[in-house]
Amino acid sequence: MAENILTYVLNLQDNISDKLKRIGINNEQQLDTWAKVQRQVNGATQTMQNMGRSIGSMNERIAALRAQREWIPASNREAIRATNHEIQRLEREVRKLESLDGGLMKKWFRDIKAGIPALVNPLSAAMVGLGKSISLGMEDQLQRQNITTLMGGDTAGADALFSKIAQYGKNTVYDKAGLIEAQKTMMSFGIEGEQAFGMLKRIGDVAMGDKQKMQSLALAFSQATSAGKLQGQDLMQMINAGFNPLNEISKHTGKSMAQLKDEMAKGKITADDLAKAFQWATEEGGLFYNGAEKAGQTFAGKLGQMKDSLAELGVKVFNTLEPVLSWAVNFASGCINVLSSVAGGLVRGFKAVVGWADRFRIVTIPLGAALLTLVAVLKASAVAAKLKAMWDGICAGATALWTKIQVGFNLALLACPITWIVVGIVALIAAIYVCCTKITGWGSLWKGIVGFMKNSFIGFVDSVKLYFTTLVNGIMIGLDNIKLGWYKFKEAVGLGDSSENQAAIAKINKDIDDRKKAIADGAKKVQQDFMAAKDSLGSIEMSWKKGDKASDKVKSGGVGEQLMAMAGGGGTGSGTTGGTTGATDASTKSVATGGSRSTSITINLKSLVEKIVFEGSFGENRGDMQRQVSEALLQVLNMAQASVS
Repeated sequence: MAENILTYVLNLQDNISDKLKRIGINNEQQLDTWAKVQRQVNGATQTMQNMGRSIGSMNERIAALRAQREWIPASNREAIRATNHEIQRLEREVRKLESLDGGLMKKWFRDIKAGIPALVNPLSAAMVGLGKSISLGMEDQLQRQNITTLMGGDTAGADALFSKIAQYGKNTVYDKAGLIEAQKTMMSFGIEGEQAFGMLKRIGDVAMGDKQKMQSLALAFSQATSAGKLQGQDLMQMINAGFNPLNEISKHTGKSMAQLKDEMAKGKITADDLAKAFQWATEEGGLFYNGAEKAGQTFAGKLGQMKDSLAELGVKVFNTLEPVLSWAVNFASGCINVLSSVAGGLVRGFKAVVGWADRFRIVTIPLGAALLTLVAVLKASAVAAKLKAMWDGICAGATALWTKIQVGFNLALLACPITWIVVGIVALIAAIYVCCTKITGWGSLWKGIVGFMKNSFIGFVDSVKLYFTTLVNGIMIGLDNIKLGWYKFKEAVGLGDSSENQAAIAKINKDIDDRKKAIADGAKKVQQDFMAAKDSLGSIEMSWKKGDKASDKVKSGGVGEQLMAMAGGGGTGSGTTGGTTGATDASTKSVATGGSRSTSITINLKSLVEKIVFEGSFGENRGDMQRQVSEALLQVLNMAQASVS
């Protein structure tokens, strides 16, 4: 081998040894090729430094890495793998930035909006549901076949493993397709099926519901397991996914991070050590214990579980319809073959016509030219007519548009919108004031409206559920009736075992009854929801406030009655008023029997009361004025009574 002239150092972010990063250059062609790569890599690096991490700079970096990867020797597999990892990371980041469209809520509302026509049109809904079921069923069959192939053709084992993966997807936020992809990744690196599934659950806990992190962790673990040891690029990939296995190993072994990194560089961190790190992190008391199940309890997790349930329902519908669909596909294939034969005959006939025309081209060429001229004249005439009609339409549209503009301009001149805005605001304030001061029962209104909206929404959701339940169960009841007719026919003509036929008939009848009951229960639930909404509106109790006058309060109070009793004004009470009257009579009688005595009482009201000042108008203070004056007079009369006594 020729001696190296120069050495090219690969531009990579992954941690690989300096020896693997260096590419020897020993001829002019290599020098020229790597010089071009160097210029492209330097340009991408400079762009990222000047422009930052943007979609454009990352795409330029990806192109430079691909150009660099093209000329890495095939023997340097670690450098190729590190380059692939960096390209994949950049591509994932670019996809995330390119797919930013408002998050999950916007996506859900867009899906709901797209599904509205299907909800309105039952036939459209049935076709959409059937198409989705066929797509899900074909995907399910392909996934099963892939698992079966990776398990060496063990159909029973593949079916059992597939069922476990599907059940795990129902219990967590992960979808079945993503779980199967991760399972396939690990099995393709040589990890046995059940062992890979056990490791998949631990990786799912560590990823905590993030599908991309789970895929990245599964790939890194598979690569480390295949190599038999933890390497730098696998560690970086796990750290980027949010998990550092060296932390768990350090925590349980007492070794420092520096020691563990040194051991990893020497290849002493084995795949078994990595598996233990995942086990420690996900067992009870670990940082990621039951991480996937906890993520499944969130709203997003429950929504994902609901989607998985609907997908499973679609697969069941496909499995039921598969015999019919297979027959339809075979029939369509036969029709296509027939059409292909007919088309072949037409082609042969056309060739024969062309051959005949070629033999008589002396006649056909002038005739064809004349026909082409006639067609051109007719087309020109038609085009001219269309242009004239288009111009007439443009003129009419312009006239109508100008008329509308003139009408709008006239209306704008005749009425100023500011006046109506002010009037509307004043009317709104007055209406709010009247409602707040004159109407009671706002609490019951709020409670009733909230209850109505809540029960109406629940009713709507249950109605949608009833719609799909009726659709699916209706299809299944129809299929069950077909199967029921078949078994009854077999029983009638004596085909097959009679006991098996009877058992099948009983099972189908029970299935039909259960589906009918499910539809009836759904309808009953919808009726209960809307009755609850109606009762919520009926619970609203609002009324006008009754007016209460201050004079009424004073007349019913004790001060007014006491004044009237002490003044001898015909008080009707017998309590305090009676006592006061009795004291006055006793005093008078004592004076009469004991001799004539002249008693003079002078009351200076001004000195006793001074001034009583009220703020505001008479209407606002009428009740307060009457109360204070009455209390002052009562105080004066009590003093007079005490003097007489």
